Amino acid sequence: CVWVVGTILLEFDTSLVDAEKGVHATWFSVDWPDPLFEPGQMACAADEKNRHVFVANKFSIYSLQFDPGMEHLESLQEPEPCGKLEGEIIDMAALCDDHGGCRPFVLIRNHEFTKIVDCARPEEDNQLKWTGLPAPNLIEVRPDGLSMVVEQESNLVIWTRKNSTSAWVPQYDIGIANKDLGDIDYGFREIIFFRNVRPGLFTTAIEQFNATSMEKMRAWRIPNVVMPLAAGCMMEEGAQALVLPSRGRLIGSKHHLARLDLNR
Repeated sequence: CVWVVGTILLEFDTSLVDAEKGVHATWFSVDWPDPLFEPGQMACAADEKNRHVFVANKFSIYSLQFDPGMEHLESLQEPEPCGKLEGEIIDMAALCDDHGGCRPFVLIRNHEFTKIVDCARPEEDNQLKWTGLPAPNLIEVRPDGLSMVVEQESNLVIWTRKNSTSAWVPQYDIGIANKDLGDIDYGFREIIFFRNVRPGLFTTAIEQFNATSMEKMRAWRIPNVVMPLAAGCMMEEGAQALVLPSRGRLIGSKHHLARLDLNR
């Protein structure tokens, strides 16, 4: 099979706005690489200049770059290499550091194994790898690249390493229910959970926990029109979130991503 990695164009669309329960949603119009491309995963990372967003289906990854202060967002039109992936993409995280720039960490699975691939060093096999079942379905990397949340056997486990080339070691089971969990945003101070839940009167789709104590800090109910969520990233120091609905409004539609203003 052919694995395609490239870039796509994201445009800001102010014509589609919805608000509910104090959270304001603004849709983004996206020029996907093909009308049939339906992203199921999203990951975000930031360097000193830009915020980078990666989206993927089971077979391919595409990158978006956010330019600070601009609402019209253009891709770099350059491929985002990740070597020869050996399985389907199950989940994705992202990292910006001095060792590999800004790139995805990809959780892939085939009939023999499940493993994490660092797209900066895709041929190296020093990341986590599982043979057989049970195997993880979700990962998220902290911005320094030295800590990672991995879903294991219905538990969320924090793995750490001493530097970018040392081995990962499990450290803590953080004891948070991973039912309906679609994505995680893992920061130094907070861990954000984006839940793949159906709309409901008392349903919260985004939860914020203290990254040190795992004390619950905040929770948000979001507009029904963007639910259920497949993935999400926090932006603007927690004032906003970029979210990917589980499925686009329509196959071929340009309205697949939304920005949520959480402090309204």
